[in-house]
Amino acid sequence: MNEKEAEWEVMERFGSEREIGCQLQQSIFPYRKELMLTLSVASFFLSVCTCFCCLLRRKYMLAGSFYLCLFIHCSLLSL
Repeated sequence: MNEKEAEWEVMERFGSEREIGCQLQQSIFPYRKELMLTLSVASFFLSVCTCFCCLLRRKYMLAGSFYLCLFIHCSLLSL
């Protein structure tokens, strides 16, 4: 059996490289997608609450300041 035949035999038995890679990734990090989604949503809410607290502490609520603060924080999160 040459190298090409051996490669085809392995692919028939175990599946493609992509399928094996996805299965390995899922077995090592089973809740990766859920964790990343939870962290991103929690970070967004934390940034919004921080902006509100800063603005309310100063006893003025300027919409422009809030949206500027929110835009800057969301821009930093997307990096």
